[in-house]
Amino acid sequence: MKHNLTLQEVHVELEESERRINMSELGRTWESIKIEPSLWKQNQYDIPVRFWVIAIAGKHCLYFNFIEVGWGWGKFELMGEIIEYQWEQEEIYEAFLWRYHELRIES
Repeated sequence: MKHNLTLQEVHVELEESERRINMSELGRTWESIKIEPSLWKQNQYDIPVRFWVIAIAGKHCLYFNFIEVGWGWGKFELMGEIIEYQWEQEEIYEAFLWRYHELRIES
């Protein structure tokens, strides 16, 4: 079985991605959706594991799926529990850009 990231590893990935995001015009948007990394429940896998969530946009959360080994957007209804998953295997920056462009199209 693959292993989840540690909090320190999450922060390292965040620092790398935030440098790229903040160098672009997207920095303000990122600042408005990012949260302190926290572990959220999931119910897709029959294993007692939680996923790191680092950003919230509406009812979507940016989380690390260590089974798929990548960042993606899921849906939630209650804070702390992901109810619908995507299968992206993106880096934080790419996953953020994907959702950012989707949000711009929706508005």
